[in-house]
Amino acid sequence: IAAAAAVAAATTSTNPSMATGGPCHALDDRAAITALIEGSETDDGVTRSASSSLVLRVLLCAAGGYGRDLRIRRMRASRSMSVVELLRQIATKVGLSGGDLCLLRWPSYDVLRQNRTLQYYDVCNGAVLICTRRHRPQRVRLMDDTVKTVLVDLSLNTADVVEVIGKKLGLRSAEEYSLARGGGGGSSPQWLNP
Repeated sequence: IAAAAAVAAATTSTNPSMATGGPCHALDDRAAITALIEGSETDDGVTRSASSSLVLRVLLCAAGGYGRDLRIRRMRASRSMSVVELLRQIATKVGLSGGDLCLLRWPSYDVLRQNRTLQYYDVCNGAVLICTRRHRPQRVRLMDDTVKTVLVDLSLNTADVVEVIGKKLGLRSAEEYSLARGGGGGSSPQWLNP
């Protein structure tokens, strides 16, 4: 049986850029995010020290991650604060509803696990964290060039995302499939590590 390949993106260890034609999510446009972060103040009078208090720059996506509008808010936190506590604080101050939020680290897009503290991730003063919805629609292009949209959890690794996509698309042997980023416009795809 020949293994087929689904072309998609958005895992915890990769940049969540879409495989089919341009950004369709606010986090897909790295250049816009970089300009927004560089345009925001980097020094608000707080010196980098080993104190337990932090001032973080939190990049918020409009509509909790499904829109294209981005904005940055400053948040105070302590190093001993858990990620879930920071998410609650962000949701309260900004007015986001629902418990489907997650924090990503800029620029690596690594998902911060909710049961860990900011100190565990060595988050320092002025660090940029991205607050978005944990589940997001992901376009998947199959070998026959059909495009399907599947809701994907950002906190899963590549192998688990392939399994979820396989189940949702009704594929019998999802272990024979893999994910790749790109491949459009004649370029070769970049295969994602499981």
